Amino acid sequence: MIIEYHRPHTMEEALSLLGRSAPPTVPLGGGTSLSRYRKQSIAVVDIQALPLHATRVEGQNLKIGAGVKLQGLLEDPQSPAVLVDVIRAEASHNLRQMATAGGTLVSGGGHSPFAAVCLALDAQLTWEPGGKEISLGDWLATKKADLPFGALMTQITLPLNARAAYHAVGRSPADVALVMASAARWPSGRTRIVIGGRLMERVVLVLDGTDSSGAIETAVNACSHYFTSRYSVEFIEHEITTLTARCLRDVEVK
Repeated sequence: MIIEYHRPHTMEEALSLLGRSAPPTVPLGGGTSLSRYRKQSIAVVDIQALPLHATRVEGQNLKIGAGVKLQGLLEDPQSPAVLVDVIRAEASHNLRQMATAGGTLVSGGGHSPFAAVCLALDAQLTWEPGGKEISLGDWLATKKADLPFGALMTQITLPLNARAAYHAVGRSPADVALVMASAARWPSGRTRIVIGGRLMERVVLVLDGTDSSGAIETAVNACSHYFTSRYSVEFIEHEITTLTARCLRDVEVK
Protein backbone atom coordinates (compact mmCIF):
# COMPACT_ATOMS: atom_id res chain seq x y z
CA MET A 1 0.00 0.00 0.00
CA ILE A 2 1.35 3.41 -0.96
CA ILE A 3 1.25 5.77 2.00
CA GLU A 4 3.38 8.59 0.54
CA TYR A 5 3.91 9.87 -3.00
CA HIS A 6 6.77 12.20 -3.96
CA ARG A 7 7.76 13.66 -7.33
CA PRO A 8 11.15 15.33 -6.90
CA HIS A 9 12.61 17.58 -9.60
CA THR A 10 16.26 17.16 -8.62
CA MET A 11 18.48 14.12 -8.13
CA GLU A 12 19.51 15.41 -4.71
CA GLU A 13 15.92 15.50 -3.51
CA ALA A 14 15.21 12.04 -4.92
CA LEU A 15 18.26 10.50 -3.24
CA SER A 16 17.40 12.15 0.06
CA LEU A 17 13.96 10.56 -0.01
CA LEU A 18 15.22 7.15 -1.11
CA GLY A 19 17.87 7.16 1.61
CA ARG A 20 15.35 7.39 4.44
CA SER A 21 15.14 4.45 6.82
CA ALA A 22 11.41 4.93 7.35
CA PRO A 23 8.99 4.57 5.79
CA PRO A 24 10.41 2.08 3.25
CA THR A 25 10.84 4.14 0.09
CA VAL A 26 11.19 2.86 -3.48
CA PRO A 27 11.58 4.48 -6.91
CA LEU A 28 8.48 4.67 -9.10
CA GLY A 29 9.12 4.43 -12.83
CA GLY A 30 6.18 3.00 -14.72
CA GLY A 31 4.58 1.41 -11.68
CA THR A 32 4.16 -1.97 -13.37
CA SER A 33 6.00 -3.89 -10.64
CA LEU A 34 4.63 -2.19 -7.53
CA SER A 35 2.20 -5.07 -6.96
CA ARG A 36 4.99 -6.83 -5.06
CA TYR A 37 4.46 -4.28 -2.26
CA ARG A 38 0.70 -4.71 -1.94
CA LYS A 39 1.05 -6.16 1.58
CA GLN A 40 3.58 -3.56 2.72
CA SER A 41 3.21 0.15 3.47
CA ILE A 42 5.67 2.07 1.30
CA ALA A 43 6.51 5.55 0.08
CA VAL A 44 7.24 6.03 -3.62
CA VAL A 45 9.54 8.47 -5.38
CA ASP A 46 8.27 9.17 -8.90
CA ILE A 47 11.29 9.64 -11.20
CA GLN A 48 9.34 11.10 -14.14
CA ALA A 49 10.54 14.65 -13.49
CA LEU A 50 14.22 13.60 -13.39
CA PRO A 51 16.45 13.73 -16.51
CA LEU A 52 16.49 9.95 -17.02
CA HIS A 53 14.43 9.63 -20.20
CA ALA A 54 16.86 9.92 -23.11
CA THR A 55 18.99 7.56 -25.18
CA ARG A 56 22.16 8.50 -27.01
CA VAL A 57 25.03 6.87 -28.86
CA GLU A 58 28.43 7.61 -27.37
CA GLY A 59 31.32 6.00 -29.23
CA GLN A 60 30.64 2.25 -29.44
CA ASN A 61 27.96 2.35 -26.73
CA LEU A 62 24.24 2.99 -26.44
CA LYS A 63 23.41 4.96 -23.30
CA ILE A 64 19.84 4.37 -22.10
CA GLY A 65 18.29 6.48 -19.36
CA ALA A 66 16.82 4.28 -16.64
CA GLY A 67 13.50 6.10 -17.01
CA VAL A 68 13.14 5.45 -20.75
CA LYS A 69 9.89 3.61 -21.49
CA LEU A 70 10.21 0.24 -23.17
CA GLN A 71 7.96 1.35 -26.03
CA GLY A 72 10.13 4.40 -26.61
CA LEU A 73 13.23 2.22 -26.68
CA LEU A 74 11.53 -0.17 -29.11
CA GLU A 75 10.74 2.72 -31.47
CA ASP A 76 14.16 4.38 -31.13
CA PRO A 77 16.12 4.01 -34.41
CA GLN A 78 19.32 3.75 -32.36
CA SER A 79 18.16 0.49 -30.72
CA PRO A 80 19.75 -2.71 -32.10
CA ALA A 81 17.35 -5.14 -33.78
CA VAL A 82 17.75 -7.77 -31.05
CA LEU A 83 16.74 -5.21 -28.42
CA VAL A 84 13.59 -4.41 -30.38
CA ASP A 85 12.73 -8.12 -30.58
CA VAL A 86 13.13 -8.79 -26.86
CA ILE A 87 11.19 -5.69 -25.85
CA ARG A 88 8.28 -6.97 -27.94
CA ALA A 89 8.59 -10.30 -26.11
CA GLU A 90 8.91 -8.61 -22.71
CA ALA A 91 5.42 -7.13 -22.40
CA SER A 92 2.25 -6.11 -24.19
CA HIS A 93 2.01 -2.76 -25.97
CA ASN A 94 0.06 -1.22 -23.09
CA LEU A 95 2.61 -2.33 -20.49
CA ARG A 96 5.51 -1.19 -22.69
CA GLN A 97 4.00 2.30 -22.64
CA MET A 98 4.44 2.36 -18.85
CA ALA A 99 7.37 0.08 -17.98
CA THR A 100 10.85 1.63 -17.85
CA ALA A 101 14.17 0.11 -18.87
CA GLY A 102 15.59 0.45 -15.36
CA GLY A 103 12.47 -0.87 -13.66
CA THR A 104 12.38 -3.88 -15.97
CA LEU A 105 15.93 -4.85 -14.99
CA VAL A 106 15.29 -4.32 -11.28
CA SER A 107 12.05 -6.31 -11.22
CA GLY A 108 12.82 -8.86 -13.95
CA GLY A 109 13.22 -12.43 -12.82
CA GLY A 110 14.46 -15.43 -14.73
CA HIS A 111 11.83 -14.91 -17.40
CA SER A 112 12.79 -11.40 -18.58
CA PRO A 113 13.98 -11.39 -22.23
CA PHE A 114 15.22 -7.81 -21.83
CA ALA A 115 17.34 -8.77 -18.81
CA ALA A 116 18.71 -11.83 -20.62
CA VAL A 117 19.95 -9.84 -23.62
CA CYS A 118 21.31 -7.04 -21.42
CA LEU A 119 23.23 -9.62 -19.39
CA ALA A 120 24.58 -11.29 -22.54
CA LEU A 121 25.77 -7.86 -23.73
CA ASP A 122 27.47 -7.26 -20.36
CA ALA A 123 25.35 -4.18 -19.67
CA GLN A 124 26.84 -1.61 -17.31
CA LEU A 125 24.55 0.12 -14.82
CA THR A 126 25.21 3.62 -13.51
CA TRP A 127 24.00 4.45 -9.99
CA GLU A 128 23.69 7.62 -7.98
CA PRO A 129 25.00 8.96 -5.71
CA GLY A 130 28.52 8.97 -7.07
CA GLY A 131 27.93 7.85 -10.65
CA LYS A 132 29.17 4.36 -9.76
CA GLU A 133 29.19 1.91 -12.68
CA ILE A 134 28.50 -1.76 -11.97
CA SER A 135 27.97 -4.57 -14.44
CA LEU A 136 24.48 -6.06 -14.55
CA GLY A 137 26.01 -9.45 -13.78
CA ASP A 138 27.67 -8.21 -10.59
CA TRP A 139 24.49 -6.45 -9.50
CA LEU A 140 22.30 -9.50 -10.14
CA ALA A 141 24.65 -11.63 -8.04
CA THR A 142 23.87 -9.69 -4.86
CA LYS A 143 21.33 -6.96 -5.73
CA LYS A 144 23.60 -4.73 -3.62
CA ALA A 145 27.12 -4.71 -5.09
CA ASP A 146 28.43 -2.29 -2.43
CA LEU A 147 25.87 0.35 -3.33
CA PRO A 148 24.83 2.84 -0.65
CA PHE A 149 21.37 2.47 0.85
CA GLY A 150 18.79 4.20 -1.33
CA ALA A 151 20.93 4.21 -4.50
CA LEU A 152 19.11 4.92 -7.77
CA MET A 153 19.92 3.42 -11.16
CA THR A 154 20.20 6.23 -13.68
CA GLN A 155 21.62 4.71 -16.87
CA ILE A 156 22.14 1.43 -18.74
CA THR A 157 25.07 1.16 -21.15
CA LEU A 158 25.08 -1.45 -23.93
CA PRO A 159 27.87 -2.08 -26.45
CA LEU A 160 27.06 -1.56 -30.12
CA ASN A 161 30.11 -3.43 -31.43
CA ALA A 162 28.87 -6.85 -30.28
CA ARG A 163 26.55 -9.12 -32.28
CA ALA A 164 23.68 -10.39 -30.13
CA ALA A 165 20.94 -12.98 -30.57
CA TYR A 166 17.91 -14.22 -28.65
CA HIS A 167 15.77 -17.34 -29.05
CA ALA A 168 13.00 -18.75 -26.86
CA VAL A 169 10.37 -21.45 -26.66
CA GLY A 170 6.96 -21.16 -25.00
CA ARG A 171 3.58 -22.80 -25.03
CA SER A 172 2.48 -20.15 -27.54
CA PRO A 173 4.20 -17.22 -29.29
CA ALA A 174 2.51 -14.78 -26.89
CA ASP A 175 3.26 -16.77 -23.74
CA VAL A 176 6.12 -16.17 -21.31
CA ALA A 177 9.12 -18.15 -22.55
CA LEU A 178 9.59 -21.50 -20.85
CA VAL A 179 13.26 -21.47 -21.81
CA MET A 180 15.23 -18.71 -23.50
CA ALA A 181 18.82 -18.18 -24.56
CA SER A 182 20.81 -15.13 -25.53
CA ALA A 183 24.34 -14.83 -26.84
CA ALA A 184 26.66 -11.95 -27.67
CA ARG A 185 29.98 -12.01 -29.50
CA TRP A 186 32.53 -9.21 -29.78
CA PRO A 187 35.04 -8.67 -32.63
CA SER A 188 37.74 -9.98 -30.26
CA GLY A 189 35.97 -13.34 -30.14
CA ARG A 190 34.70 -12.85 -26.61
CA THR A 191 31.39 -14.69 -26.27
CA ARG A 192 28.77 -14.53 -23.53
CA ILE A 193 25.80 -16.89 -23.26
CA VAL A 194 22.81 -16.44 -20.96
CA ILE A 195 19.99 -18.90 -20.21
CA GLY A 196 16.68 -18.03 -18.56
CA GLY A 197 12.95 -18.55 -18.80
CA ARG A 198 9.92 -19.48 -16.76
CA LEU A 199 11.49 -22.81 -15.84
CA MET A 200 14.54 -21.09 -14.35
CA GLU A 201 14.95 -19.35 -10.99
CA ARG A 202 16.91 -16.53 -12.64
CA VAL A 203 18.79 -15.59 -15.77
CA VAL A 204 22.14 -17.38 -15.66
CA LEU A 205 25.40 -16.37 -17.32
CA VAL A 206 26.83 -19.70 -18.45
CA LEU A 207 29.79 -18.60 -20.57
CA ASP A 208 32.08 -15.58 -20.81
CA GLY A 209 35.26 -16.19 -22.77
CA THR A 210 36.87 -16.56 -26.16
CA ASP A 211 36.57 -20.35 -26.41
CA SER A 212 32.99 -21.34 -27.22
CA SER A 213 33.78 -24.81 -28.53
CA GLY A 214 32.03 -26.55 -25.62
CA ALA A 215 29.43 -23.85 -25.07
CA ILE A 216 26.32 -26.00 -25.43
CA GLU A 217 27.43 -28.62 -22.93
CA THR A 218 28.59 -25.86 -20.59
CA ALA A 219 25.18 -24.17 -20.82
CA VAL A 220 23.30 -27.36 -19.97
CA ASN A 221 25.55 -28.22 -17.03
CA ALA A 222 25.60 -24.68 -15.62
CA CYS A 223 21.80 -24.45 -15.57
CA SER A 224 21.05 -27.77 -13.88
CA HIS A 225 20.90 -26.17 -10.41
CA TYR A 226 18.29 -23.61 -11.47
CA PHE A 227 15.49 -25.81 -12.86
CA THR A 228 12.23 -25.02 -11.04
CA SER A 229 9.41 -26.90 -12.73
CA ARG A 230 7.63 -30.18 -13.22
CA TYR A 231 8.83 -30.34 -16.80
CA SER A 232 11.29 -33.16 -17.34
CA VAL A 233 14.98 -32.45 -17.09
CA GLU A 234 15.35 -33.99 -20.54
CA PHE A 235 12.92 -31.45 -22.03
CA ILE A 236 14.70 -28.48 -20.46
CA GLU A 237 18.14 -29.72 -21.46
CA HIS A 238 16.94 -30.32 -25.03
CA GLU A 239 15.58 -26.78 -25.30
CA ILE A 240 18.73 -25.25 -23.81
CA THR A 241 20.79 -27.20 -26.34
CA THR A 242 18.62 -26.15 -29.29
CA LEU A 243 18.28 -22.48 -28.35
CA THR A 244 21.96 -22.07 -27.49
CA ALA A 245 22.95 -23.56 -30.85
CA ARG A 246 20.65 -21.12 -32.66
CA CYS A 247 22.07 -18.14 -30.79
CA LEU A 248 25.65 -19.17 -31.51
CA ARG A 249 24.80 -19.59 -35.19
CA ASP A 250 23.30 -16.09 -35.30
CA VAL A 251 26.29 -14.36 -33.70
CA GLU A 252 28.88 -16.07 -35.89
CA VAL A 253 30.86 -13.57 -37.92
CA LYS A 254 29.78 -14.06 -41.54
